[in-house]
Amino acid sequence: MVIGTSLGLHDAATVALAVALAVVLGHARGR
Repeated sequence: MVIGTSLGLHDAATVALAVALAVVLGHARGR
């Protein structure tokens, strides 16, 4: 996967946001 392209950056940002939301929701539901 090429990170230098704009699509690569968008994908990375999307994945990062998805993971962050999953972690936050997981902790919120866990506690």
